Amino acid sequence: MITEDDVNPVTLVAGMLRPAWRHDLYRTLDTPDDNTTLRNAIDRAASGAETFAAQLRRIVETLVAEGQEWLGNGFVHNPNMSEEYLLELCDRGVFTGVLGHLAGPRSLLVRMCEVHRYPESILTLGLGFYRDPDVRPDEFAAFVRRYRDVSGGWLLRALAETDPDSTVKLAAYEAALDGAQAVGDAGWKAIAFHARHLANAASSGADRLAWFLDRHTDAQVLALLRESRTRSAANCSKPAPGTRPTRAFPTRSGAGSTAGRRPVRPWVTRPLPHSPRPVPRTSSSCWPRTRVPRLRSCAS
Repeated sequence: MITEDDVNPVTLVAGMLRPAWRHDLYRTLDTPDDNTTLRNAIDRAASGAETFAAQLRRIVETLVAEGQEWLGNGFVHNPNMSEEYLLELCDRGVFTGVLGHLAGPRSLLVRMCEVHRYPESILTLGLGFYRDPDVRPDEFAAFVRRYRDVSGGWLLRALAETDPDSTVKLAAYEAALDGAQAVGDAGWKAIAFHARHLANAASSGADRLAWFLDRHTDAQVLALLRESRTRSAANCSKPAPGTRPTRAFPTRSGAGSTAGRRPVRPWVTRPLPHSPRPVPRTSSSCWPRTRVPRLRSCAS
């Protein structure tokens, strides 16, 4: 039986190259016991192993051939994996879920978008194109037009509140929002949240916001914009985590509490000497008075 204490980046790579150790690991993972800790240890060791790309390829191919593909997820995440082999896995349709969540290389993201139209790869690449000054505006515009309908307009929604590297890309994105209502719910939200972003951005004037709202006059967009701004205002009015809301007590002048001045609370009175409870300072008969016991002198 193999435990999590037996797994580290060195022992895992060496063990995966030995059939006896590898099949012992398979038998351990097939037991009905909870193997979550062992599985997590394998993923961490595989992604952090210091080894050559050729060894990583050999291990992954062995796991795929033996029907244990899921054990290769960490090895695919390993930064020493070669770019050529990642592109090969993409073309073969293997480890698609793992490849789609990688941050690079860019060639892999482009291939994942073209071959599989993977939403996470489209989102990562679209945000990178939007903020990278080395990417031409026409290249970004073509990318947005091609993939704006994936996952109901998820890319449009992600770019709605992101600042580009140039106004040319901003204009290209706003042009892609035309007709975004037909893409899906995320298309509606992209228009509304981009309008909110223009309203909150210091670099955007009122004229640009008015121009954008004149271009998108759908009632549903305006309703979403109003709802999002109302929710944002409500969140801003909440106290910060770990604090309590403040309460303004009246002062002697009748105004709110001022700094450096202790507020006066009319309902709190000072107890008299030997009084069992405070006596309200009022002459109204509705307030019950407390009888103060008479003090006897020492002479009596």
